[in-house]
Amino acid sequence: MPLAALKVIGPISTLVTSVRVQGQLAGTHVSIISLFDNQVKASGIATDSDQRFSLLPNVTLNNQDTLVASQTIGDDTSELSDCLAVTVQQAPQMASNIGYVKIDTELCEGEQHLWVSKCIPGAIVEVFFNGKIQGRGMSEEGVVRLRLATKLQKDAPVSAYQMVNDVGTGPKSIIMPQSLPFYRHIIQITRYSSKQSFG
Repeated sequence: MPLAALKVIGPISTLVTSVRVQGQLAGTHVSIISLFDNQVKASGIATDSDQRFSLLPNVTLNNQDTLVASQTIGDDTSELSDCLAVTVQQAPQMASNIGYVKIDTELCEGEQHLWVSKCIPGAIVEVFFNGKIQGRGMSEEGVVRLRLATKLQKDAPVSAYQMVNDVGTGPKSIIMPQSLPFYRHIIQITRYSSKQSFG
């Protein structure tokens, strides 16, 4: 039975240091190749059907690269599929071209994780409130999930922004956390009362 073609997951920019691939069998050797110069940009042994592979040493991507992936075991190698390829996007080269990010998590007091989207793949994303940086991470495929050092507090403005090394920092997206929804308090009170009744 022939090996299945692999899917490269995007978006991908010139900033990324790894490439995510789906569809490989554990134990196969995966190669990520650029159709522009036919050079291998990343490779490794698959341990999962959805896995990220680091770029090879001294390798960077450019906006002429279109990435495809193959898997090999023994003498069997999967076909390269153009329809499962991803074209690399040029990252901003001026700070004025770095856009706003979007905070996707509903901001309520007590929350300690945030999903941030509309990021440049490979950019560094930071979340700031209460006078200091509370979360920091690299965007993968334009999205990042950040664990915050401090839980969100009502009426403490939260700002999120992205940075491109040697270029600059983008504008801040600012949102004000709200109080916990009323129904959450009702649930907590009900559970407490029930425990008292059966104690």
